[in-house]
Amino acid sequence: MDLRIPPFPFGEVFDVPRLSKTIGSPILEWHEVKDPESEVLDDLGCWNVWETVNAGATGARETPPLRTLKLGKAVLNIPAKLINCMIITDISWTLAPKWIKLTAPEIKDVFASFWSLATLGFPETRSKHLGSKNVPSPQHQVSLPPDDHLLCFDFLYYVSAQNTYEWDKDYSPAWRFVGQHMHWNATLERIAGEHARRAMNIPADEPTPPVSKSSQSPQLV
Repeated sequence: MDLRIPPFPFGEVFDVPRLSKTIGSPILEWHEVKDPESEVLDDLGCWNVWETVNAGATGARETPPLRTLKLGKAVLNIPAKLINCMIITDISWTLAPKWIKLTAPEIKDVFASFWSLATLGFPETRSKHLGSKNVPSPQHQVSLPPDDHLLCFDFLYYVSAQNTYEWDKDYSPAWRFVGQHMHWNATLERIAGEHARRAMNIPADEPTPPVSKSSQSPQLV
């Protein structure tokens, strides 16, 4: 029995078809946008959110997924753990307007407003801000406006609808309408089941026992 976890491509750990069906909305996966085997470094225009919400930033926040999505590459043949600061992309960044910040300018946080960002995906608002500060792509030195077919932002971790750090609140729309419906895909479920049965000395051809209430962690009150 091979219990090794295969090298999943970015974004393929969740059961996306099930999620799409549950929330009633089509979900386009990245392999449907770009060939996973492609080595082409595409020119692309995106919005720079990080520099707008973070007063100390001097540019967009580029992260390892850009390399996984084949939108960037490492400068040298270096260990993966060092890639965070060594990504070369060919994205042309346009500074997002100041009003995307969720809180007042004098409040020192880095949260952006979900619906403010969403407006940049519509023609009227997008066209009004195409003259914002733009940085040419580093490889091909091409200055591009934010793409009008593929809406992209540099960093969306600190995005909220109403308040900062709302992902642990009961009203959090990201959790209520999407997050709670995310499930691991069948391959990961199978691997988890195999590990659980082996740990409990249960034959491989028998089902994994359900979690009993007595084995669940007690709630803090």
